[in-house]
Amino acid sequence: MIGKRGISPLIATIVLIAFAVSLGAVVMSLGSNFGGPKNLDAKECTGMQLQFHALDGQMAKFSGTGPNGFIEFIVDHVGTEPITQIRIRVIGSKGGSTEIFVSDLPDSSIQPGYPLSKKVPYDYDLYGQPKELDVVPLTKRGDKTITCLGNQAQYKVP
Repeated sequence: MIGKRGISPLIATIVLIAFAVSLGAVVMSLGSNFGGPKNLDAKECTGMQLQFHALDGQMAKFSGTGPNGFIEFIVDHVGTEPITQIRIRVIGSKGGSTEIFVSDLPDSSIQPGYPLSKKVPYDYDLYGQPKELDVVPLTKRGDKTITCLGNQAQYKVP
């Protein structure tokens, strides 16, 4: 065994540390996928904030019957960046089950500091009695529409 040399302890230590760091990076990369969805669009949504404006003491008016119903509301844009469009989401209750109505509203861009008034058709026969109304700001990044959840106006019907 004369003439055979092993790897020096210093080099072995450096190789082990490099291996441990690279293995840790792989585990962290894989683990980040299991943490749930991340709001990568938060930057675009900064400065967009809606709140309901009371209509005769109510945050929204639910009128009509059956397929001839409608929802009327006013939202104020209390943020600092323009909103290109809004989406409404109505959670209704029909026969003991929960139904959800979602609609992107045309001509619904809002500049900061301005209100927006809308009257939206709502089918009570399909979606039932409204229990919650959300008005969500939407914006664009190129051709992609970004939904700014967390910045919406929310109204729970009493």
